[in-house]
Amino acid sequence: MACLKASRIALSCILAVGAFAAAGFNSAHAQQERPWVPAPIPAKVEHVSSLVDGEKWHGVALLANGVIVAERENATSGPLVISVDPQDRISPFPDASWNDPHVQGPHFVHPTAITTDEQGKAWLLDNGSADISPRLIQIDGPPNVHSLPRNVVMPQSRFTALVVRQPFAYLADQGTATLVVLNLKDGTAKRFFTNDPALRGRRPMFVDGVEQRGKNDLPLARDISMLALQKDGAWIYEQPPCGPLYRVSTALLTDPNYSPIELMESLAQWRDTPTLGGLTISSDNTLYMIDIAQGRLLSFDAGRLPHILLQDPRLTQAGAPIIGADGKLYVASGNMLLRIVLP
Repeated sequence: MACLKASRIALSCILAVGAFAAAGFNSAHAQQERPWVPAPIPAKVEHVSSLVDGEKWHGVALLANGVIVAERENATSGPLVISVDPQDRISPFPDASWNDPHVQGPHFVHPTAITTDEQGKAWLLDNGSADISPRLIQIDGPPNVHSLPRNVVMPQSRFTALVVRQPFAYLADQGTATLVVLNLKDGTAKRFFTNDPALRGRRPMFVDGVEQRGKNDLPLARDISMLALQKDGAWIYEQPPCGPLYRVSTALLTDPNYSPIELMESLAQWRDTPTLGGLTISSDNTLYMIDIAQGRLLSFDAGRLPHILLQDPRLTQAGAPIIGADGKLYVASGNMLLRIVLP
Protein backbone atom coordinates (compact mmCIF):
# COMPACT_ATOMS: atom_id res chain seq x y z
CA MET A 1 0.00 0.00 0.00
CA ALA A 2 2.87 2.37 0.79
CA CYS A 3 4.36 1.71 -2.65
CA LEU A 4 0.99 2.32 -4.29
CA LYS A 5 0.57 5.59 -2.40
CA ALA A 6 4.09 6.70 -3.31
CA SER A 7 3.47 5.83 -6.94
CA ARG A 8 0.25 7.81 -6.94
CA ILE A 9 1.97 10.81 -5.39
CA ALA A 10 4.77 10.63 -7.94
CA LEU A 11 2.38 10.35 -10.86
CA SER A 12 0.22 13.16 -9.47
CA CYS A 13 3.27 15.40 -9.28
CA ILE A 14 4.25 14.55 -12.85
CA LEU A 15 0.72 15.23 -14.05
CA ALA A 16 0.50 18.47 -12.10
CA VAL A 17 3.72 19.73 -13.61
CA GLY A 18 2.59 18.58 -17.05
CA ALA A 19 -0.81 20.22 -16.63
CA PHE A 20 0.81 23.46 -15.47
CA ALA A 21 3.19 23.43 -18.41
CA ALA A 22 0.41 22.58 -20.83
CA ALA A 23 -1.81 25.30 -19.42
CA GLY A 24 0.98 27.81 -19.85
CA PHE A 25 1.63 26.54 -23.35
CA ASN A 26 -2.05 26.71 -24.28
CA SER A 27 -2.72 30.18 -22.92
CA ALA A 28 0.49 32.01 -23.67
CA HIS A 29 1.74 30.26 -26.78
CA ALA A 30 -1.33 28.85 -28.54
CA GLN A 31 -0.71 31.22 -31.43
CA GLN A 32 3.02 30.49 -31.47
CA GLU A 33 3.07 26.77 -32.15
CA ARG A 34 5.76 25.83 -34.61
CA PRO A 35 4.26 25.77 -38.10
CA TRP A 36 4.17 22.64 -40.22
CA VAL A 37 7.27 22.72 -42.41
CA PRO A 38 8.56 20.34 -45.12
CA ALA A 39 10.64 17.49 -43.70
CA PRO A 40 14.34 17.41 -44.67
CA ILE A 41 13.69 13.99 -46.21
CA PRO A 42 10.17 13.48 -47.58
CA ALA A 43 8.05 10.35 -47.48
CA LYS A 44 7.01 8.71 -50.74
CA VAL A 45 4.23 6.42 -51.94
CA GLU A 46 5.95 3.13 -52.76
CA HIS A 47 3.00 0.98 -53.82
CA VAL A 48 -0.74 1.29 -54.46
CA SER A 49 -3.10 -1.68 -54.14
CA SER A 50 -6.60 -1.61 -55.60
CA LEU A 51 -9.37 -2.49 -53.16
CA VAL A 52 -12.96 -3.49 -53.88
CA ASP A 53 -14.76 -0.72 -55.75
CA GLY A 54 -17.85 0.94 -54.36
CA GLU A 55 -17.65 2.47 -50.93
CA LYS A 56 -14.79 4.15 -49.13
CA TRP A 57 -12.33 1.95 -47.25
CA HIS A 58 -10.92 3.71 -44.22
CA GLY A 59 -9.33 1.31 -41.72
CA VAL A 60 -6.19 -0.85 -41.88
CA ALA A 61 -4.60 -3.43 -39.60
CA LEU A 62 -1.54 -5.61 -40.13
CA LEU A 63 -1.39 -9.23 -39.02
CA ALA A 64 1.67 -10.97 -37.65
CA ASN A 65 2.08 -12.86 -40.95
CA GLY A 66 2.19 -9.59 -42.89
CA VAL A 67 -1.31 -9.81 -44.34
CA ILE A 68 -3.15 -6.47 -44.46
CA VAL A 69 -6.76 -6.25 -43.32
CA ALA A 70 -8.99 -3.34 -44.37
CA GLU A 71 -12.55 -2.44 -43.29
CA ARG A 72 -15.36 -0.20 -44.48
CA GLU A 73 -18.80 0.74 -43.22
CA ASN A 74 -22.20 1.30 -44.82
CA ALA A 75 -21.38 -0.96 -47.76
CA THR A 76 -24.38 -1.82 -49.92
CA SER A 77 -22.74 -4.91 -51.41
CA GLY A 78 -19.57 -6.94 -51.15
CA PRO A 79 -17.45 -7.69 -48.08
CA LEU A 80 -17.08 -5.30 -45.15
CA VAL A 81 -13.64 -6.64 -44.18
CA ILE A 82 -10.98 -7.94 -46.57
CA SER A 83 -7.43 -9.22 -46.48
CA VAL A 84 -4.77 -8.15 -48.98
CA ASP A 85 -1.82 -10.52 -49.46
CA PRO A 86 1.66 -9.54 -50.74
CA GLN A 87 0.51 -10.24 -54.32
CA ASP A 88 -2.45 -7.83 -53.86
CA ARG A 89 -4.95 -10.69 -53.92
CA ILE A 90 -8.14 -9.83 -52.04
CA SER A 91 -10.29 -12.17 -49.95
CA PRO A 92 -13.21 -11.63 -47.53
CA PHE A 93 -11.82 -11.73 -43.99
CA PRO A 94 -11.84 -13.88 -41.93
CA ASP A 95 -14.15 -15.66 -44.39
CA ALA A 96 -17.17 -15.01 -46.58
CA SER A 97 -19.74 -15.97 -43.94
CA TRP A 98 -18.66 -13.21 -41.53
CA ASN A 99 -19.28 -10.70 -44.33
CA ASP A 100 -22.76 -11.99 -45.29
CA PRO A 101 -25.65 -10.72 -43.12
CA HIS A 102 -28.04 -13.19 -44.74
CA VAL A 103 -26.39 -16.35 -43.45
CA GLN A 104 -27.15 -17.86 -40.08
CA GLY A 105 -24.46 -17.49 -37.44
CA PRO A 106 -22.14 -14.64 -36.44
CA HIS A 107 -21.45 -11.88 -38.95
CA PHE A 108 -20.30 -8.28 -39.12
CA VAL A 109 -23.06 -5.69 -38.78
CA HIS A 110 -21.60 -2.19 -38.79
CA PRO A 111 -17.77 -2.10 -38.58
CA THR A 112 -16.35 1.35 -37.86
CA ALA A 113 -12.71 0.84 -36.87
CA ILE A 114 -9.89 -1.68 -36.87
CA THR A 115 -6.58 -1.89 -35.02
CA THR A 116 -3.70 -4.18 -34.06
CA ASP A 117 -2.68 -4.76 -30.44
CA GLU A 118 0.85 -5.10 -29.04
CA GLN A 119 0.77 -8.84 -29.73
CA GLY A 120 0.00 -8.32 -33.41
CA LYS A 121 -3.64 -9.40 -33.03
CA ALA A 122 -6.23 -7.59 -35.17
CA TRP A 123 -9.37 -6.19 -33.52
CA LEU A 124 -12.51 -4.87 -35.19
CA LEU A 125 -14.94 -2.41 -33.64
CA ASP A 126 -18.50 -3.26 -34.71
CA ASN A 127 -21.17 -0.71 -33.82
CA GLY A 128 -23.85 -3.40 -33.85
CA SER A 129 -27.55 -2.71 -34.41
CA ALA A 130 -30.79 -2.34 -32.49
CA ASP A 131 -30.60 -6.05 -31.67
CA ILE A 132 -26.81 -6.49 -31.37
CA SER A 133 -24.79 -4.55 -28.81
CA PRO A 134 -21.63 -2.75 -29.96
CA ARG A 135 -18.72 -5.17 -29.67
CA LEU A 136 -15.03 -5.75 -30.18
CA ILE A 137 -14.09 -8.75 -32.26
CA GLN A 138 -10.59 -10.23 -32.33
CA ILE A 139 -10.58 -11.30 -35.96
CA ASP A 140 -7.34 -13.16 -36.64
CA GLY A 141 -7.73 -16.74 -35.60
CA PRO A 142 -11.17 -17.90 -34.45
CA PRO A 143 -13.17 -14.64 -33.96
CA ASN A 144 -13.44 -13.73 -30.27
CA VAL A 145 -16.33 -11.39 -29.43
CA HIS A 146 -16.37 -8.92 -26.51
CA SER A 147 -19.72 -7.10 -26.24
CA LEU A 148 -19.73 -3.73 -24.52
CA PRO A 149 -21.63 -3.74 -21.20
CA ARG A 150 -24.85 -1.76 -21.09
CA ASN A 151 -23.53 0.83 -18.64
CA VAL A 152 -21.28 2.39 -21.32
CA VAL A 153 -23.67 2.24 -24.29
CA MET A 154 -26.05 5.20 -24.53
CA PRO A 155 -28.94 5.56 -27.00
CA GLN A 156 -26.86 8.10 -28.97
CA SER A 157 -23.62 6.10 -28.86
CA ARG A 158 -21.63 5.69 -32.05
CA PHE A 159 -18.20 4.18 -31.55
CA THR A 160 -15.70 5.36 -34.15
CA ALA A 161 -12.14 4.56 -33.00
CA LEU A 162 -10.36 1.78 -31.17
CA VAL A 163 -6.90 1.06 -29.73
CA VAL A 164 -5.97 -2.03 -27.73
CA ARG A 165 -3.16 -2.91 -25.37
CA GLN A 166 -3.92 -5.96 -23.29
CA PRO A 167 -5.85 -6.13 -21.07
CA PHE A 168 -7.50 -2.81 -21.97
CA ALA A 169 -9.32 -1.49 -25.02
CA TYR A 170 -9.96 2.24 -25.50
CA LEU A 171 -12.88 3.39 -27.62
CA ALA A 172 -14.08 6.77 -28.88
CA ASP A 173 -17.84 7.27 -28.60
CA GLN A 174 -18.45 10.06 -31.07
CA GLY A 175 -22.19 9.99 -30.45
CA THR A 176 -21.83 11.12 -26.83
CA ALA A 177 -18.32 12.69 -26.93
CA THR A 178 -16.91 10.13 -24.50
CA LEU A 179 -13.78 8.02 -24.07
CA VAL A 180 -14.65 4.44 -23.02
CA VAL A 181 -12.21 1.97 -21.42
CA LEU A 182 -13.03 -1.75 -21.54
CA ASN A 183 -11.25 -4.36 -19.44
CA LEU A 184 -11.00 -7.36 -21.76
CA LYS A 185 -10.34 -9.75 -18.86
CA ASP A 186 -13.43 -9.13 -16.76
CA GLY A 187 -15.69 -7.34 -19.24
CA THR A 188 -16.14 -4.22 -17.12
CA ALA A 189 -16.07 -0.78 -18.73
CA LYS A 190 -16.21 2.89 -17.76
CA ARG A 191 -16.92 6.19 -19.49
CA PHE A 192 -14.60 9.22 -19.17
CA PHE A 193 -14.69 12.93 -20.04
CA THR A 194 -18.24 12.97 -21.43
CA ASN A 195 -18.82 16.27 -23.26
CA ASP A 196 -15.49 17.68 -22.13
CA PRO A 197 -14.41 20.44 -24.56
CA ALA A 198 -11.33 18.34 -25.42
CA LEU A 199 -13.62 15.73 -26.98
CA ARG A 200 -16.01 18.10 -28.74
CA GLY A 201 -15.80 19.30 -32.31
CA ARG A 202 -15.62 23.05 -31.80
CA ARG A 203 -14.90 24.14 -35.37
CA PRO A 204 -15.91 22.99 -38.87
CA MET A 205 -14.19 20.24 -40.79
CA PHE A 206 -12.44 20.81 -44.12
CA VAL A 207 -11.87 18.20 -46.83
CA ASP A 208 -9.68 19.04 -49.82
CA GLY A 209 -9.91 22.72 -48.92
CA VAL A 210 -13.71 22.78 -48.75
CA GLU A 211 -15.62 23.49 -45.55
CA GLN A 212 -18.02 20.65 -44.82
CA ARG A 213 -21.70 21.50 -44.37
CA GLY A 214 -24.33 19.54 -42.50
CA LYS A 215 -28.03 19.90 -41.81
CA ASN A 216 -29.58 23.22 -42.85
CA ASP A 217 -26.29 23.96 -44.61
CA LEU A 218 -24.56 24.69 -41.28
CA PRO A 219 -20.82 24.08 -40.79
CA LEU A 220 -20.22 20.41 -39.98
CA ALA A 221 -18.24 19.44 -36.89
CA ARG A 222 -17.71 16.00 -35.35
CA ASP A 223 -16.78 14.95 -31.82
CA ILE A 224 -14.00 12.56 -30.73
CA SER A 225 -13.27 9.99 -33.42
CA MET A 226 -9.50 9.42 -33.34
CA LEU A 227 -7.22 7.64 -30.89
CA ALA A 228 -3.54 6.72 -30.76
CA LEU A 229 -1.83 4.76 -28.00
CA GLN A 230 1.88 4.83 -27.19
CA LYS A 231 3.53 1.45 -27.66
CA ASP A 232 4.31 1.20 -23.95
CA GLY A 233 0.68 1.99 -23.18
CA ALA A 234 1.55 4.96 -20.94
CA TRP A 235 -0.27 7.74 -22.84
CA ILE A 236 -3.30 7.86 -25.08
CA TYR A 237 -3.90 10.64 -27.60
CA GLU A 238 -7.42 11.65 -28.66
CA GLN A 239 -9.11 14.28 -30.77
CA PRO A 240 -12.15 15.19 -32.84
CA PRO A 241 -11.43 15.29 -36.58
CA CYS A 242 -10.93 19.06 -36.58
CA GLY A 243 -8.48 18.98 -33.63
CA PRO A 244 -6.84 19.93 -31.38
CA LEU A 245 -4.96 16.84 -30.21
CA TYR A 246 -5.00 16.00 -26.49
CA ARG A 247 -3.27 13.35 -24.40
CA VAL A 248 -3.88 11.71 -21.03
CA SER A 249 -2.07 9.14 -18.89
CA THR A 250 -3.67 5.71 -19.18
CA ALA A 251 -2.82 5.04 -15.52
CA LEU A 252 -5.57 7.49 -14.59
CA LEU A 253 -8.06 5.62 -16.76
CA THR A 254 -7.27 2.12 -15.55
CA ASP A 255 -6.64 2.68 -11.81
CA PRO A 256 -9.92 3.31 -9.92
CA ASN A 257 -8.08 4.98 -7.03
CA TYR A 258 -7.63 8.26 -8.90
CA SER A 259 -10.18 10.98 -8.25
CA PRO A 260 -12.35 12.78 -10.83
CA ILE A 261 -10.38 15.97 -10.16
CA GLU A 262 -7.09 14.21 -10.94
CA LEU A 263 -8.66 12.91 -14.14
CA MET A 264 -9.92 16.26 -15.36
CA GLU A 265 -6.64 18.01 -14.60
CA SER A 266 -4.66 15.42 -16.53
CA LEU A 267 -6.18 16.01 -19.98
CA ALA A 268 -3.65 18.26 -21.73
CA GLN A 269 -3.70 19.84 -25.19
CA TRP A 270 -0.76 18.45 -27.13
CA ARG A 271 -0.91 20.08 -30.57
CA ASP A 272 -3.32 21.94 -32.81
CA THR A 273 -4.06 20.13 -36.07
CA PRO A 274 -5.92 20.61 -39.32
CA THR A 275 -8.85 18.29 -40.09
CA LEU A 276 -7.54 14.73 -39.90
CA GLY A 277 -8.71 11.46 -41.41
CA GLY A 278 -6.74 9.48 -38.84
CA LEU A 279 -3.55 9.23 -36.82
CA THR A 280 -1.16 6.62 -35.49
CA ILE A 281 2.02 6.51 -33.43
CA SER A 282 5.37 4.79 -33.97
CA SER A 283 7.61 2.96 -31.52
CA ASP A 284 9.70 6.13 -31.06
CA ASN A 285 6.53 8.07 -30.14
CA THR A 286 6.28 10.02 -33.39
CA LEU A 287 2.68 10.81 -34.28
CA TYR A 288 1.72 10.44 -37.95
CA MET A 289 -1.42 12.27 -39.08
CA ILE A 290 -3.45 12.20 -42.28
CA ASP A 291 -4.41 15.79 -43.11
CA ILE A 292 -7.53 15.49 -45.26
CA ALA A 293 -7.96 19.27 -45.44
CA GLN A 294 -4.92 19.62 -47.71
CA GLY A 295 -3.98 16.04 -48.61
CA ARG A 296 -0.81 15.79 -46.50
CA LEU A 297 0.98 13.28 -44.31
CA LEU A 298 2.18 15.09 -41.18
CA SER A 299 4.48 14.01 -38.35
CA PHE A 300 4.90 15.35 -34.83
CA ASP A 301 7.79 13.75 -32.98
CA ALA A 302 8.67 13.46 -29.29
CA GLY A 303 10.70 16.67 -29.62
CA ARG A 304 7.48 18.46 -30.72
CA LEU A 305 8.81 19.10 -34.23
CA PRO A 306 6.00 19.37 -36.83
CA HIS A 307 6.81 18.20 -40.34
CA ILE A 308 5.04 17.79 -43.67
CA LEU A 309 6.24 14.44 -45.02
CA LEU A 310 4.16 14.16 -48.15
CA GLN A 311 1.50 16.02 -50.14
CA ASP A 312 -0.74 13.87 -52.33
CA PRO A 313 -4.35 14.55 -53.38
CA ARG A 314 -5.24 10.92 -52.68
CA LEU A 315 -4.78 11.60 -48.97
CA THR A 316 -7.85 13.87 -48.88
CA GLN A 317 -9.95 10.66 -48.80
CA ALA A 318 -7.70 8.67 -46.46
CA GLY A 319 -8.61 7.14 -43.11
CA ALA A 320 -6.67 5.85 -40.12
CA PRO A 321 -3.08 4.79 -40.93
CA ILE A 322 -0.93 2.10 -39.35
CA ILE A 323 2.84 1.45 -39.28
CA GLY A 324 3.98 -2.04 -40.11
CA ALA A 325 6.89 -4.08 -38.78
CA ASP A 326 8.71 -3.00 -41.94
CA GLY A 327 8.57 0.61 -40.75
CA LYS A 328 6.29 1.64 -43.60
CA LEU A 329 2.96 3.39 -43.26
CA TYR A 330 -0.22 1.85 -44.69
CA VAL A 331 -3.41 3.81 -45.21
CA ALA A 332 -6.67 3.17 -47.08
CA SER A 333 -7.96 5.98 -49.29
CA GLY A 334 -11.16 5.54 -51.25
CA ASN A 335 -10.72 2.20 -53.05
CA MET A 336 -6.92 2.28 -52.78
CA LEU A 337 -4.40 1.09 -50.23
CA LEU A 338 -1.25 3.21 -50.12
CA ARG A 339 2.09 1.90 -48.84
CA ILE A 340 4.30 4.82 -47.88
CA VAL A 341 8.03 4.82 -47.16
CA LEU A 342 8.77 7.06 -44.18
CA PRO A 343 12.02 9.08 -43.88
